Amino acid sequence: MEIWLTILAVALAYIVVVVTPGPNFLITVKNSLTHSRPIGVYTALGIAGGTSVHVAAGFIGLTAIFWQVSWLFQLVKILGAVYLMYMGYRVLVTKTHPIEFQVQKGTDHFGRAKAVRLGFYTCVSNPKSALFYLSLFTAIIPPSSPGWAQVFMAVMMVMLSVGWYAGVAFLFSEPLVQHGYRKVERGVNYLVGGLFIGLGLRLIMVRK
Repeated sequence: MEIWLTILAVALAYIVVVVTPGPNFLITVKNSLTHSRPIGVYTALGIAGGTSVHVAAGFIGLTAIFWQVSWLFQLVKILGAVYLMYMGYRVLVTKTHPIEFQVQKGTDHFGRAKAVRLGFYTCVSNPKSALFYLSLFTAIIPPSSPGWAQVFMAVMMVMLSVGWYAGVAFLFSEPLVQHGYRKVERGVNYLVGGLFIGLGLRLIMVRK
């Protein structure tokens, strides 16, 4: 019974974090609006891949080591911040499309592999995610948890990630939403690009 309470606590904590808008949310929204539903879903799969890396690192103790090695933490933090600000810059300089523009099947050359990579890198490069998993594995998940429970929780977090971000992709790739986006595309690009840059600057300020 106690282990199921732990699993429930992990699920609730993870849901709160995953639905909070951040870099993963922004990149999924941007790709879904700008490209297509499949591109948004593949971005979600990339984020899920990044989530699996964080979860695996947490279970085998690499997250704690990463947090204790100061130079490694600083390196990842700087690289992550630069990546987020670069993403913001790319969004800011994105060309707008005519209102009547629609992504037709077979005409989106963005590339699904690129979408997966963007989702993966965005998730993995954020050391604040490592902080969350560190707190999760030190404060909620006891080291004595049985193996089956650890596997269950790992799969659960990855599936929650896929479910949420795929849902975001489906919502923001709806034709009505995309059409509305075309009308205010430049303003949305400024907002999303500014948020990416702001998140990068905020990441630089993160302390242990």
